[in-house]
Amino acid sequence: MDIAQEITHYETNPAIMYKLGHIEAQLAAINAKLDVKEAAQDAVIEALRKDVSQLKDWRMLQLGAAGAISFIIGILTKVVTWLNLS
Repeated sequence: MDIAQEITHYETNPAIMYKLGHIEAQLAAINAKLDVKEAAQDAVIEALRKDVSQLKDWRMLQLGAAGAISFIIGILTKVVTWLNLS
């Protein structure tokens, strides 16, 4: 039997076609579940990206505040020293 005859044989065999249809349905269900899981993972990844961005922003604010406080302390140190000398 050549390949064309085998394909025709399988296509005309109802039991084989039924099994293939069942397998296709199972694969479609698996793909749907994977799509749902992938979408959920994408949502989690996006949420984590936002959290990291917020943490970076918060860290920048902390560093900026520390710099401002250091600057003010530096000025006050100079002013107090200058007032003590006068």
